[in-house]
Amino acid sequence: MHTNYKKNITTLFSFGMSLEIWKNKKIFKREINYYKKLINNNFTLKFVTFGNSNDLNFSRELGDIKIFPLFKYFNNNVLTKIIVILISPWVLKDFIKTSDILKTHQISSGIIAILIKFFFKKKVVCRAGWEPTLNFRLWNISYIKYFFYFLNSLITY
Repeated sequence: MHTNYKKNITTLFSFGMSLEIWKNKKIFKREINYYKKLINNNFTLKFVTFGNSNDLNFSRELGDIKIFPLFKYFNNNVLTKIIVILISPWVLKDFIKTSDILKTHQISSGIIAILIKFFFKKKVVCRAGWEPTLNFRLWNISYIKYFFYFLNSLITY
């Protein structure tokens, strides 16, 4: 017997990813179709992107999916990326208040999900996708970036 229930899911985009990038890479429709199926099955969805206020221009196409672009109030640079990672749980506090589950789109946003889980007791589902610490030389990832990816993966897993 299946009971009707409503789940509220907030998806944390991959670190550095935005709706605008999805559109430019021509993957927007493909990615959104999955989420529209969830909406049709009584889910409430929210997106946390690493975009700026331009991501809000996709509200009409997304319909009932709410959007929170983390760089709406910040310029996107190395320093602000670090700051956003550290303060995002509190910046997102009201936005995620009704969320039952936080889902990462890739492992790269795992650290934020884990911080939110720790401070606000939310359930987290981390989707790994690709693991940046594997084959880092092949992908030409610097040792400094590798260290941060390693730390992120260590904490998230």
